[in-house]
Amino acid sequence: MDGFYYVELDELLNNGCITDYRVRSHRAACLFVDRNDPPALFVEMTYRIRYTLMEEQWPAQHFRLTDISAIIPPYDIFFSYSADIPDALIRAMDAEIHAMKASGELQHILATYQHPSG
Repeated sequence: MDGFYYVELDELLNNGCITDYRVRSHRAACLFVDRNDPPALFVEMTYRIRYTLMEEQWPAQHFRLTDISAIIPPYDIFFSYSADIPDALIRAMDAEIHAMKASGELQHILATYQHPSG
């Protein structure tokens, strides 16, 4: 993805084992992989790939997802708040997210963005 870099892939890029092609959208990345010329892969978080495949209505079996966390370790995702957001509101939002995770609600919400209804 244009503007996103994985330091862990630098050695493979620098020694020519893989070639880096930059695209501007998730849809473009999936189209590039789908074209398979040259044979290609797309490095991205599972949730984003599944969401894009659902939005573009590609069959799930059309792409193979492979866990590469041994090469690129998973990273945490954070909210970034404006400096003028009160600490009490930040703590309340954090507590609500933890509660949603514990209850399974967060996973349910994520699933709606990865699997078509019906």
